[in-house]
Amino acid sequence: MGILPAEDEALLSEVAPFATHAVEPAVARPELPMAATTWTELLAEVESLGLAGADAEPSGLGPWELLDTDAHGSERAQTPGSTLALLSRLGRASAAVSLAVHQRSLARVVLRRAGLAGRIGAGPLAIAPQAHYGLGRTALAHALASAPLTPDDRALLADAYAADAARVLPLDPGFAGLVTPVFVADELTFQVHARADLEVTAYPNAHGLDELITAEVRPRASGFVSTLAPAEARVLFGQALMAHQLGLLAIAAGAVERVHELARRFAAQRRQGGAFIDQHPAVLGLLGRSRATLHTTFAQLDAASTRPLALGALPATLALRAQAQPALADAANAALQVFGGLGYMRDTGAEKVVRDVNCIRALAGSPRELLLIVAEWERLHA
Repeated sequence: MGILPAEDEALLSEVAPFATHAVEPAVARPELPMAATTWTELLAEVESLGLAGADAEPSGLGPWELLDTDAHGSERAQTPGSTLALLSRLGRASAAVSLAVHQRSLARVVLRRAGLAGRIGAGPLAIAPQAHYGLGRTALAHALASAPLTPDDRALLADAYAADAARVLPLDPGFAGLVTPVFVADELTFQVHARADLEVTAYPNAHGLDELITAEVRPRASGFVSTLAPAEARVLFGQALMAHQLGLLAIAAGAVERVHELARRFAAQRRQGGAFIDQHPAVLGLLGRSRATLHTTFAQLDAASTRPLALGALPATLALRAQAQPALADAANAALQVFGGLGYMRDTGAEKVVRDVNCIRALAGSPRELLLIVAEWERLHA
């Protein structure tokens, strides 16, 4: 990430030692899943440091606490520069740990803003800003832009954001509750369920993010629903959705940076055809492809980090993720190819990053749906 204000640099100086000395040793053997006790200890340290925020009030370090200001807060308070740098740095060490931190922090902030803090007791939360499937296509653009809803819009949003709709997502194994959007009385708002009120069906053969559980989560009892005014709930939903999109992108970029460095070091040490392979044009082309994507993505994240998370930034945010996330998946695959056949073996660490980035890519809307919302937003505001 680019140049950060002094207070943000100070925050990252706290994160970097944790990532280097606590997280990276825990994932030094990528062929072995992280032990449950190690995961619990790592996330307990996250909590003690305040890196995932706090339940009752902001810890001062939680990634998405910038959203604790209301919709009329200052621009400085709502620009996510330090948050994206923090998530990227943690993502470089472990995408799963970074995603857990991102989910906990964003869930806590949304609950406070929605007036639901403390309704389900203590414990780490997860958040799923996406709908039952996708995001609701152009109907979501209409709802967030306060445009008149057609009968088709209402039917789609009522189905996708039903109170009892299931979501499939990766979760911290110790999650205590889930925050989700819900469509009630023609408006989007948020609800929260304790884990005991959720039917959790784990998928044991998930593609990546091995430290998390990938599961279908379906409410089996009524949750607590926010009573925010419609305009406030709309802004909160838009901000949470943008934060989620940017967070996923920052985590994936950090993970790709990790696999690029693994590939670069391997190429500098591996000899073939009488030379180190980082002197072969084909290998250089692969390294160049992954590095070029990283340069572009971090430049785009730097630009996004200075924009307030206001609803007007929604199309730019969704467009960024729609274009950058597939490019990051391609960059991770290019780095893996540097290893040749060894890249597909678990002990190099490359294939794990590729799987993790692919899993992140599948969350919170496909590129096609994100671009549909972008185009519809433009049409509504033309």
